[in-house]
Amino acid sequence: MKIYYLITLILCCNFIAHAQQDNLMISGQVYSGENKQPLGGVTVRLMGKGTLGRSTLDGKFKIKVQSLKDTLVFSSVGFIEREVAVSFFGRETPLFLERQVNYLEEALVSTGYQTIKARDITGAVEVVSADVLGQQTGLNVLQRLNNVTAGIRFDNQPINNPDLQKLNFSVRGLSTINGNLDPLVVLDGFIYEGAIGNIDPNNIESVSILKDAAASAIWGARAGNGVIVMTSKKGGIGLARQVKISFSNTSIIRQKPDLNQLYQPSSRDFIEVERMLFDGGYYDTFLNYLPYY
Repeated sequence: MKIYYLITLILCCNFIAHAQQDNLMISGQVYSGENKQPLGGVTVRLMGKGTLGRSTLDGKFKIKVQSLKDTLVFSSVGFIEREVAVSFFGRETPLFLERQVNYLEEALVSTGYQTIKARDITGAVEVVSADVLGQQTGLNVLQRLNNVTAGIRFDNQPINNPDLQKLNFSVRGLSTINGNLDPLVVLDGFIYEGAIGNIDPNNIESVSILKDAAASAIWGARAGNGVIVMTSKKGGIGLARQVKISFSNTSIIRQKPDLNQLYQPSSRDFIEVERMLFDGGYYDTFLNYLPYY
C-alpha cells in the first residue's frame, strides 16, 4: 500500500513540474542602445508561436513561454530586430536594441555638360536609375522608359512623317507643327543621331529627362521638345577588380500570322513601294512602248 502511494506521489510531482515548465513567466526590461533610455511599445513575440507581448512605458515586459529553449523576438519601429533565447533572461534582465539607420542615396542629374545634385537643379527633371530600367522589358532604352516616367507620351501608331519624327514618343506633348518633333537624345555628353536600337539598355547607368524650357539654356532650340540624357556605365579608379558576368533574355509573344489572309498594305506603304519601283526603272519598259495619243 505504501508503495502505491509513493508511486502516485512521484507521478503527481512529475505532472506538476511539467505543468510549471509549460507556463514559465519571463520578465525583463528593454533599453535603447543609443541613449540607454527605456523603450516603450516594443513588441515581444515568441518565435514560431502566436504569443505576443508589449513593453510598458518604462520598458518592462512579461510574457509566458513554454520552454527554456524558446526564442523571443523584439521589434520596434526605428530599431533593429533582435532575437534572444529565453535562457538569456534572469530576473529583470536588461536588453538593449540598437537604432536602425537607413541612408538614402542622393540622385544625381546629368544635364550633358555637368552632373549635379537633384536638389541643386532648377526645372522639371526626372532621373531613372539602372535598377528601374532593369525591371522593365524592352528592346531599347526608350521602350523601357514606358510606364516608368511621368510626362512622356508613347504613341503606338505608325509614324506618318518620318522626316519630322523618327521616335514614337514625346516629352510634354508637341511643341511645333512643321518642325522636328523628336526630343533631343544625348549620350555621354554628345548628341546622338544614330538609331536608338543600337544602344544596349543594359549598359546604361542612368537616364535624366529634362522636361521644361530650362533645357534650352543648355542645348539651345533643339531642346524645345525635351532632352533625354543617357549616361553609360564605365569603370572608375580604386574599384575592386572583379569579373562580373550577367545574362538577360527578352521574349516577345505575338499572334500567329494567318498565311491564308491576304495582306492589305496601307496607302502610305503602297505609295512607297510604287515610288521605289519607279525609281528603280521597273516601269521604264512600259513607258517606252506606251503609245501616245
